[in-house]
Amino acid sequence: MTYNVLVRDHCLGCDKLASYIQEKGIKADIINLDYEEIDLPFKVHIVPALVQGDRLIAYGGGDIIKYLEK
Repeated sequence: MTYNVLVRDHCLGCDKLASYIQEKGIKADIINLDYEEIDLPFKVHIVPALVQGDRLIAYGGGDIIKYLEK
C-alpha cells in the first residue's frame, strides 16, 4: 500500500518533505489539501501528515522522514 503525504500551500515543512520524497524516489502520493480532498475517518489539523490507508502514521516533516528512513 502506498503512502499519502498531506500538504498545504505556503508550508515550508511541506515543501521540504515533498522535495525529500522526490529526491529519494519514495512511492507516495502528495495530496495538497488546498486543492484536493481525501476521505479519512479523522480530521487533519497539522501538515505535513503521513497517512497509509485510513491510518495516520506521523505529523511533521522531521518525524515523517524518520519514519520513512526505517
